[in-house]
Amino acid sequence: MRAQAGGSGTDTSRASGWHSAAAHAVRCIGALALAAVLPAQAQTAARVPPSVPAEIVAAGDFATGHRLVGQQLATCLQTAPRADACLDLIHAMVNLSLRIGRTGEAEAHARRALTIAQATAGPDSRDVARAQLALATALGAANQLRAAYDAARRGAAGYQAALGADHPDTVDAHAATAEAAWALGLIEPASRSYKTAIEAAQSNMHRATVTEWAHQRPGFARLYNDYANFLREIGYPAAAEPFAREAARIWRDALGPDHPDMAVGHSSYGLILTDLRRHDEAALYLRESLRIRRLNRQSPDALLTGYNNLAVALDTAGDRAGAVATLRAALALIAPDARVDPLLLATLRANLGGNLLGDLRAEGALREAATQLELARAAQLRLLPPAHPDRIASAGKLASAYARLGRRGEAAALFDEALAGARTALGVHHVQTLRIQLNLAHFHLDGGRAEAARPLYRTAQRALLARLTGPDPAGASRADLREFRDGFAGQVEAAWTLARR
Repeated sequence: MRAQAGGSGTDTSRASGWHSAAAHAVRCIGALALAAVLPAQAQTAARVPPSVPAEIVAAGDFATGHRLVGQQLATCLQTAPRADACLDLIHAMVNLSLRIGRTGEAEAHARRALTIAQATAGPDSRDVARAQLALATALGAANQLRAAYDAARRGAAGYQAALGADHPDTVDAHAATAEAAWALGLIEPASRSYKTAIEAAQSNMHRATVTEWAHQRPGFARLYNDYANFLREIGYPAAAEPFAREAARIWRDALGPDHPDMAVGHSSYGLILTDLRRHDEAALYLRESLRIRRLNRQSPDALLTGYNNLAVALDTAGDRAGAVATLRAALALIAPDARVDPLLLATLRANLGGNLLGDLRAEGALREAATQLELARAAQLRLLPPAHPDRIASAGKLASAYARLGRRGEAAALFDEALAGARTALGVHHVQTLRIQLNLAHFHLDGGRAEAARPLYRTAQRALLARLTGPDPAGASRADLREFRDGFAGQVEAAWTLARR
C-alpha cells in the first residue's frame, strides 16, 4: 500500500526554510500565507519588491496577490532603468502562478527571469542560479520531470559556484535537485544530492550564530524530513527513523505543537514507524497529523494526504477494513468541482484498489478494485515517467486484479511491464520488485506453467536472502520472511508439478 510521501501537494515538498532566493518550494501543503511565496527581500537595493496589502497576505489570497503583483511587474518592466530591477517581481509571479494552477505562465516567467539574469549578471551569477531553480519548480509542476531535474542541477551548480558549498541557498538547491531526481525514480543521484545537502547544512549549522540558527532550523528540519521520507521509500526505514525523529523535534521546538509543519513531521515519522512494525505508535502519530491538518483548515490535498497515510498504517497493522473505510471517507470528501492533485487522487485510488484485492470472497470488491486501479493507472500513465515506482506498483496490482477476473492476457502483459520496470528502477533486491516477481510466479503456476514459475521463485528467494543479510535487515525482516515463506511454498509446488509430468 502506497503512502503519499512524494510529488505535488504532498508531505515531502519543502517550505523553503533555508530562506532560499529561489523560493522553489511552492508545492508545500497547508494554510500558508501569501508571504510564503513572495521573495523575502530584494537581491539588491535597486530591486523592486512585490507589495501586497497585509489583509490579502493574511488571508492567503493567491489570486488577488497574482493580479496585484502582475500589475506591479508590468509597470516595472515599462519604467525601470534596468530589467534586473524587476527580478523579485518575476520570481513572485512564478510562485503565485503555480499557486493558482497556471503552470505554463509560471514557466514563462521563470524563463524571462533566466534571460534577464543571463543578460545583466552573467551566466555564472547567483541570479542565473536562482532562475534555474525557479524554472525547475515550474517544469516539475507541469510534470516535465526530466527537464526539471536538469534545471535543478544547473541551479545547484550555479549556487555552489557563486556562493560556496554550504551557503543556505546552495543547500536548498541540492535538496531541490534530490527531489527532482527522485521524481524520476533516479535513486543514486537523489541519494547523492540529499547527502550533499545534509553535509553542507550541518557544516553551516556549526558556524551559524544563534540568530541565524533560529531562522534556519525549520528548513533544517524540512531537509531531514525529506531525506527520511526518501530513505523510507527506497526501503531503509531503520536508517530513516532518526532523521524523522529529529526533524519533528526541531519543528516542535521552533514552531510549536500545532503548527502545520508538525502535521508533516508526525506523518513522516508515523509512516516510518509503520514500516518498522511499531503499529500502535504509528497510528498515534498519524492520527495526530490528521488532527493538526483539520485544526489548521489545511487544503484538500493536505487532508487527503492525512487520511491516506493513516490508511497505510491501518492496512499494515492488519486492519484492512479500517483502511478501506478511511480511504472511502477521504474520497467522499472530494467535491465534484474540487481542485485536487491528480497524482494524490491516483494514490488514494491505487491504495483502495490494493486493499479491495485482499477480499478473496466478494467479486464485487474485486471489480471495484480493478476500476479504482484502472483510474489510478490512467492518471499515472499521463503524468509520471515509465520508471516511476507508483506506475510500477499500480501495474502490478492491476495485473493481479485482471488475473483473478480471468483476463489473463492483459494480466500477463501488465506483470511483465511491472517486473521489468521494477528491476530497472528499483533493483532486483527491492521489496516491491520481489512482490511483483512472486505474484508473476504464482500467476504462471496457477496457469499450469510451472516451468515459467520455478526460475522466478528461485531468483526471488536469492534476492530475499540478500536483503536479510544486507545493511538494514531489521527494518523489514518480518515482512521479508513472510515473502520468503510464500515464495518457498510456491517453488515446492512448482517442483512437484514438474516432477509429476
